[in-house]
Amino acid sequence: MIDFKYSHEMAHLDEVLFRLKRQALSRGFADKAFVRGERGCGKSEMVQRYVLRTPCAYYVSFDIGEKGIMTNICRTFFGETVYDNWKDIFTAMNSRFSKTWAFIFLDNGYEEFADSHNKFAEAERIIRNNPHILTAVVRNESCPLETMLSFYGKEIDVIPRTLQHYCKAFPGWDKEDILRLYAVTGGKPAVVYDLDASGSFADNLRYLLSGHSAYSKYLPYLLKVCFRTPESYYPIIYSIAMGSHRLSEIASDIRFPYNKTDTYLKALIREGFVKAVPSGNGSTSTYSLTSSYYISWMRYIYPNRDRQMICPEEIERTVTENIDRDISLECYREAAFRHAINTTKFYDRLGDVSVSEITKDRKYRLATGKDITYTVIDKGYDEGALLIVPDDQSVRFDENDIYAVRKFMKEQDIWNKMVLIFSLHRFSDWCVHFFHVHDDWFGITVERMKY
Repeated sequence: MIDFKYSHEMAHLDEVLFRLKRQALSRGFADKAFVRGERGCGKSEMVQRYVLRTPCAYYVSFDIGEKGIMTNICRTFFGETVYDNWKDIFTAMNSRFSKTWAFIFLDNGYEEFADSHNKFAEAERIIRNNPHILTAVVRNESCPLETMLSFYGKEIDVIPRTLQHYCKAFPGWDKEDILRLYAVTGGKPAVVYDLDASGSFADNLRYLLSGHSAYSKYLPYLLKVCFRTPESYYPIIYSIAMGSHRLSEIASDIRFPYNKTDTYLKALIREGFVKAVPSGNGSTSTYSLTSSYYISWMRYIYPNRDRQMICPEEIERTVTENIDRDISLECYREAAFRHAINTTKFYDRLGDVSVSEITKDRKYRLATGKDITYTVIDKGYDEGALLIVPDDQSVRFDENDIYAVRKFMKEQDIWNKMVLIFSLHRFSDWCVHFFHVHDDWFGITVERMKY
């Protein structure tokens, strides 16, 4: 069983709890906090771990029906005492926490439940002016990149586990295999927890592709939870996973009318399965899946569900032959860009950089013979950066290559650019090489990649 750590998120929760207490004491009540993250990224697991180690923290799930929720709340706060209406429950809570603190996490559909149950919403007002009762709502919501950089808001962002987390969870594996597993599972603990770190990548991949793994079952479960007719959404997700990214392409591929396809796409965007990137003039958008897990599942499981039990070796062979071309390298590029955005000196230097501004890849062969994919970012006043990602997992950058990059930049008249070169194999795990093209600034700094 794979156990990912949530030390950063736990520290953030401690800071938010301290801030909420201070706010409640100063003005008599505190704002709600929010734990945000896409489905399957480990929000509930992280929150429940936090509750176990924090005496004043409590966890309430809203996915078990009204009577079940009432019973659960009574057991959590009052032991054997049972109340059969919301007013009595919240009155008792208000009395219990008149002098002691309670930090309550509301998970699994709290907001939807409150919107659809008027008696609950009315009774909940009883505790709103109690300064000792603090609440945090757990939401299924993708986190904007710019808010990930903030440590001072009341939002705790739980992002999918990173390559660095995977390196720690699978210490005996080759970096290439770690990247492949990361790409296939999308960093989602919900589809990784039942793997065996002591086994090989091949053994774990074989298990992932079997019909009884969490990896195989999780996406169908999500679609069933989110939509009344989940089977209607499979063709659209599959079409996007296979390379259709415009409305016209998707509609043509699945043979749906444009308006029907557009309606389904909006629903998928709302539930966090698809993201839309507007064109330069904003008249059209391109659509892509929000997780490489969705891409891998649609490419390898969806068309082969009937063969999972009959001939799993054939599926495994297909994945092994195509995984690098289909998913791994692109996933690595996205991880590299995410690191670039979250690097403090990069962000301070370039200002607010969105993902859409750093995904225009260009190809080039260096004088040393290495093929690179690079992106140039211009922010005005000759400020900017050059991001370089290898076209092959086995590529190693040495000093000659870095000088070749410098020569290439001079030839292309790419001046005053900060350079970030990403590599799997340089000095330490998952490295970034940083330098500047100007002679008087030229120096190579090597840092461990932290996403």
